[in-house]
Amino acid sequence: MLVNSTVVNVKLPKVYHILPTANLESVLRLGLYNHIHGREAKSVDFSETAVQKRRANKMLSGKSLHHFVCTFLNTKNKMSFRYFKEKRDYVILELKSGLFNAYDFYFSLHNAASDKATFHSIHNSDFPYDKIQLISNMKYEEVQNISKDYARSAMMSEFLFDTDRISSRYINRIIIHKDSVIEQFYCFLNMGVEFSIDEDNEFFFQERR
Repeated sequence: MLVNSTVVNVKLPKVYHILPTANLESVLRLGLYNHIHGREAKSVDFSETAVQKRRANKMLSGKSLHHFVCTFLNTKNKMSFRYFKEKRDYVILELKSGLFNAYDFYFSLHNAASDKATFHSIHNSDFPYDKIQLISNMKYEEVQNISKDYARSAMMSEFLFDTDRISSRYINRIIIHKDSVIEQFYCFLNMGVEFSIDEDNEFFFQERR
Protein backbone atom coordinates (compact mmCIF):
# COMPACT_ATOMS: atom_id res chain seq x y z
CA MET A 1 0.00 0.00 0.00
CA LEU A 2 1.60 3.28 -1.06
CA VAL A 3 1.51 6.10 1.43
CA ASN A 4 2.01 8.82 -1.17
CA SER A 5 0.25 7.72 -4.34
CA THR A 6 0.64 11.26 -5.71
CA VAL A 7 4.41 10.81 -5.85
CA VAL A 8 4.40 7.82 -8.20
CA ASN A 9 4.55 9.87 -11.39
CA VAL A 10 6.55 12.76 -9.96
CA LYS A 11 10.29 12.93 -10.57
CA LEU A 12 12.17 13.87 -7.42
CA PRO A 13 15.97 13.84 -7.16
CA LYS A 14 17.92 11.32 -5.15
CA VAL A 15 18.29 11.95 -1.44
CA TYR A 16 21.15 11.03 0.85
CA HIS A 17 21.91 10.42 4.49
CA ILE A 18 25.34 11.29 5.90
CA LEU A 19 26.23 8.52 8.34
CA PRO A 20 29.11 7.97 10.78
CA THR A 21 30.93 4.87 9.54
CA ALA A 22 30.69 3.35 13.02
CA ASN A 23 26.88 3.16 12.60
CA LEU A 24 26.90 1.40 9.23
CA GLU A 25 26.58 -2.17 10.49
CA SER A 26 23.58 -1.28 12.66
CA VAL A 27 21.85 0.61 9.83
CA LEU A 28 22.33 -2.25 7.38
CA ARG A 29 20.86 -4.72 9.87
CA LEU A 30 18.12 -2.62 11.47
CA GLY A 31 17.44 0.38 9.24
CA LEU A 32 17.94 4.12 9.54
CA TYR A 33 16.37 5.48 12.73
CA ASN A 34 15.21 8.96 13.59
CA HIS A 35 17.18 10.86 16.23
CA ILE A 36 15.11 9.56 19.16
CA HIS A 37 15.47 5.89 18.33
CA GLY A 38 19.02 6.29 17.07
CA ARG A 39 19.94 7.68 20.47
CA GLU A 40 18.29 4.70 22.16
CA ALA A 41 20.42 2.43 19.97
CA LYS A 42 23.53 4.26 21.28
CA SER A 43 24.69 5.18 17.81
CA VAL A 44 27.63 7.52 17.21
CA ASP A 45 26.42 11.10 16.78
CA PHE A 46 28.48 13.85 15.11
CA SER A 47 25.77 16.50 15.39
CA GLU A 48 26.15 19.74 17.33
CA THR A 49 24.41 19.89 20.71
CA ALA A 50 23.00 23.37 20.09
CA VAL A 51 21.48 22.31 16.77
CA GLN A 52 19.92 19.22 18.32
CA LYS A 53 18.36 21.31 21.08
CA ARG A 54 16.69 23.44 18.40
CA ARG A 55 15.49 20.35 16.57
CA ALA A 56 14.12 18.87 19.79
CA ASN A 57 12.02 21.98 20.40
CA LYS A 58 10.93 22.77 16.85
CA MET A 59 7.58 21.28 15.87
CA LEU A 60 6.36 19.99 12.52
CA SER A 61 2.93 18.41 12.11
CA GLY A 62 2.57 18.19 15.89
CA LYS A 63 5.92 16.45 16.46
CA SER A 64 9.44 17.59 17.17
CA LEU A 65 11.95 17.33 14.34
CA HIS A 66 13.58 14.46 16.22
CA HIS A 67 10.63 12.27 15.22
CA PHE A 68 11.62 12.50 11.53
CA VAL A 69 14.44 10.79 9.65
CA CYS A 70 16.40 13.50 7.89
CA THR A 71 17.99 13.24 4.45
CA PHE A 72 19.77 15.74 2.22
CA LEU A 73 19.55 16.66 -1.44
CA ASN A 74 23.17 17.70 -1.56
CA THR A 75 25.97 15.86 0.23
CA LYS A 76 28.49 18.69 -0.11
CA ASN A 77 26.97 21.05 2.40
CA LYS A 78 27.99 23.02 5.49
CA MET A 79 27.54 20.02 7.76
CA SER A 80 29.71 17.65 5.73
CA PHE A 81 32.28 20.45 5.30
CA ARG A 82 32.51 20.60 9.10
CA TYR A 83 32.94 16.83 9.20
CA PHE A 84 35.67 17.18 6.58
CA LYS A 85 37.54 19.79 8.61
CA GLU A 86 37.17 17.72 11.79
CA LYS A 87 38.43 14.60 9.94
CA ARG A 88 35.27 12.68 10.74
CA ASP A 89 34.90 9.18 9.33
CA TYR A 90 31.56 8.94 7.52
CA VAL A 91 29.85 7.31 4.56
CA ILE A 92 26.98 8.51 2.41
CA LEU A 93 23.82 6.47 1.94
CA GLU A 94 22.09 7.02 -1.38
CA LEU A 95 18.44 6.09 -0.92
CA LYS A 96 16.00 4.57 -3.43
CA SER A 97 13.25 6.68 -4.95
CA GLY A 98 10.66 4.24 -3.58
CA LEU A 99 11.23 5.92 -0.25
CA PHE A 100 8.95 8.77 -1.32
CA ASN A 101 6.06 6.36 -1.78
CA ALA A 102 6.67 4.36 1.37
CA TYR A 103 6.66 7.16 3.95
CA ASP A 104 5.01 10.52 4.45
CA PHE A 105 7.49 13.35 4.21
CA TYR A 106 8.06 17.09 4.20
CA PHE A 107 10.59 19.16 2.33
CA SER A 108 12.44 21.77 4.39
CA LEU A 109 13.84 24.64 2.34
CA HIS A 110 17.05 25.40 4.30
CA ASN A 111 18.07 23.35 7.30
CA ALA A 112 15.00 22.38 9.30
CA ALA A 113 16.46 23.76 12.54
CA SER A 114 17.21 27.20 11.09
CA ASP A 115 15.05 30.29 11.30
CA LYS A 116 15.01 30.43 7.49
CA ALA A 117 13.37 27.02 7.12
CA THR A 118 10.00 26.69 5.44
CA PHE A 119 8.21 23.34 5.32
CA HIS A 120 6.36 21.96 2.31
CA SER A 121 4.11 18.96 1.77
CA ILE A 122 3.98 17.06 -1.52
CA HIS A 123 0.18 17.24 -1.26
CA ASN A 124 0.15 21.05 -1.54
CA SER A 125 0.01 22.87 -4.85
CA ASP A 126 2.96 25.12 -3.93
CA PHE A 127 5.43 22.26 -3.49
CA PRO A 128 8.75 23.80 -4.69
CA TYR A 129 9.84 21.34 -7.38
CA ASP A 130 11.98 23.90 -9.21
CA LYS A 131 13.92 24.88 -6.10
CA ILE A 132 14.45 21.23 -5.21
CA GLN A 133 15.99 20.53 -8.61
CA LEU A 134 18.15 23.64 -8.37
CA ILE A 135 19.47 22.73 -4.92
CA SER A 136 20.24 19.14 -5.88
CA ASN A 137 22.45 20.43 -8.73
CA MET A 138 24.31 23.09 -6.75
CA LYS A 139 28.04 22.68 -6.23
CA TYR A 140 29.45 23.89 -2.93
CA GLU A 141 32.54 25.28 -4.65
CA GLU A 142 30.61 26.93 -7.50
CA VAL A 143 27.92 29.28 -6.26
CA GLN A 144 29.09 32.50 -7.87
CA ASN A 145 25.91 33.22 -9.83
CA ILE A 146 23.83 33.72 -6.66
CA SER A 147 24.51 34.81 -3.11
CA LYS A 148 27.06 32.40 -1.68
CA ASP A 149 25.61 32.54 1.84
CA TYR A 150 22.08 31.91 0.56
CA ALA A 151 23.21 29.07 -1.69
CA ARG A 152 25.17 27.27 0.99
CA SER A 153 22.25 27.65 3.38
CA ALA A 154 19.88 26.26 0.74
CA MET A 155 22.21 23.31 0.23
CA MET A 156 21.34 22.26 3.79
CA SER A 157 17.71 21.71 2.72
CA GLU A 158 16.25 18.41 3.88
CA PHE A 159 13.61 15.83 3.16
CA LEU A 160 12.12 14.80 6.50
CA PHE A 161 10.48 11.37 6.59
CA ASP A 162 7.73 10.87 9.16
CA THR A 163 8.76 7.51 10.57
CA ASP A 164 10.70 5.98 13.43
CA ARG A 165 12.79 4.00 10.96
CA ILE A 166 13.55 3.79 7.26
CA SER A 167 14.02 0.16 6.27
CA SER A 168 17.48 -0.77 5.01
CA ARG A 169 15.88 -2.10 1.83
CA TYR A 170 15.62 1.52 0.70
CA ILE A 171 19.40 1.92 0.65
CA ASN A 172 20.43 2.03 -2.99
CA ARG A 173 24.18 2.19 -2.46
CA ILE A 174 26.83 3.22 0.03
CA ILE A 175 29.28 5.83 -1.20
CA ILE A 176 32.69 5.92 0.43
CA HIS A 177 35.53 8.42 0.31
CA LYS A 178 38.36 7.52 -2.05
CA ASP A 179 40.87 7.69 0.83
CA SER A 180 38.89 5.35 3.07
CA VAL A 181 40.39 2.11 4.31
CA ILE A 182 38.51 -0.15 1.91
CA GLU A 183 39.10 -3.34 3.90
CA GLN A 184 36.83 -2.16 6.72
CA PHE A 185 33.85 -2.58 4.38
CA TYR A 186 34.59 -6.13 3.19
CA CYS A 187 32.46 -7.64 5.95
CA PHE A 188 29.37 -5.89 4.54
CA LEU A 189 29.68 -7.13 0.97
CA ASN A 190 27.35 -10.09 1.55
CA MET A 191 24.53 -7.86 2.85
CA GLY A 192 23.11 -7.13 -0.60
CA VAL A 193 24.05 -3.44 -0.86
CA GLU A 194 26.23 -1.85 -3.52
CA PHE A 195 29.34 0.06 -2.49
CA SER A 196 30.96 2.70 -4.67
CA ILE A 197 34.09 4.80 -4.23
CA ASP A 198 33.81 8.53 -4.87
CA GLU A 199 36.84 8.76 -7.14
CA ASP A 200 35.83 12.13 -8.66
CA ASN A 201 34.93 13.94 -5.42
CA GLU A 202 31.31 14.25 -6.52
CA PHE A 203 29.92 13.52 -3.05
CA PHE A 204 32.80 14.20 -0.66
CA PHE A 205 35.19 17.07 -0.24
CA GLN A 206 38.66 16.23 -1.47
CA GLU A 207 41.64 14.79 0.35
CA ARG A 208 41.16 14.02 3.98
CA ARG A 209 43.57 16.14 5.95
